[in-house]
Amino acid sequence: MNSAIPQIPDSPPPEWRYRRALRVGTSLRELGRSRHIISGLVVRQVRSQYSQQVLGLAWAVLAPLAQMLVFTFLLNRVGNSTFSTGGVPRPLFLYVGLTAWSFFSSSVSSAGSSLVGNPLLNKVYAPREVFPLSQVCSSAVDAIASTALLPLLFLVAGRWPSSTFYWFPVLVLILVTATVAIALAVSAVTVYVRDLRSGL
Repeated sequence: MNSAIPQIPDSPPPEWRYRRALRVGTSLRELGRSRHIISGLVVRQVRSQYSQQVLGLAWAVLAPLAQMLVFTFLLNRVGNSTFSTGGVPRPLFLYVGLTAWSFFSSSVSSAGSSLVGNPLLNKVYAPREVFPLSQVCSSAVDAIASTALLPLLFLVAGRWPSSTFYWFPVLVLILVTATVAIALAVSAVTVYVRDLRSGL
């Protein structure tokens, strides 16, 4: 007598699923209590990134500076010479833009893989958002170091910020908010779609 083979469902019934209510206030308080973990991870990441390099944190300035020189050369020699910068010297325009882009791209790229294959996930009791946020903060350290060269570039260009400079904190806030939101979303999606890491 052949007994029927039981069918194994692809997923548990809806009534068996664990659903966690999302409470923004509680989540923010948990992140606040985990701020020492974030700071520790940032210090660890910055040290591991620059400890074996002779120039160390200076690469945070040299990398966008080298990119600025390359882009300036290409735009002057190869590209369209009428590239408009709104009256801002082209090297200065490129350096500011590359610094912002480097912060965004490195934050999203590193945060995307922060929850995949991370041995600290099972060793540290903290909200999972701590790990992508620490990647964003470590990228922010590089961005802050890069901005240290801006006064010198302004001096060399013979130009100082205009009266619209008061928009700078607002633009930085928008950039940081968008970067954090996208980094958190990408880190969550990458857990299920591992191929996304190759595209970051």
